Parts: sequence; C-alpha cells; structure tokens
Amino acid sequence: MIEQIEKNEKLDVVENEVKKAIEANLDMLYSDIRPDLDLSSINIDSMSFIKICASLETTFNFIFDDEMLAISSFKTLEDFISYVKSRAQI
Repeated sequence: MIEQIEKNEKLDVVENEVKKAIEANLDMLYSDIRPDLDLSSINIDSMSFIKICASLETTFNFIFDDEMLAISSFKTLEDFISYVKSRAQI
C-alpha cells in the first residue's frame, strides 16, 4: 500500500513538472495540458521539445536517451510522462 502511494506521488510530481515545462515553452495553459493529449496535435517544434527535455533533465537529474529526444518518440503526453517518470531521480 505504501509503495503504491509513493508511486502515485512520484507520478503526480512528474506530471506536474512536465505540464509546467510545456506551459513555459509553448503557448498552452496548464489546465489544457492533459495526459491523453496527442502530442502530434499540438504545435511543438523540435527546438521547443528539446527545451522541455532539458528542463526536465535538470529538474529530475537524468539524461534523455538520444533516441527519445524526438517528439515522434511519444504518441501521447502520458507516454512522455511515463518515460520521464521511469528516468526521474526522485
């Protein structure tokens, strides 16, 4: 039970930081950024995506695998959040 709570808290922290990074780098409101968001449907260029990734690397003390530094590596925001969660040092 405690382990499940800790996993949920980690997901909440990661999801919140991912949303904040997207909001800071794109013209989107935090409230409009949902886990089921199809990443191909938002106007995100490669430079903005790299900035988001760099911000999250700093926040969570990890480095994205090179092959994951393309927006096309993730279908939904939930996929992206799951990847960050799996790498985050929290």
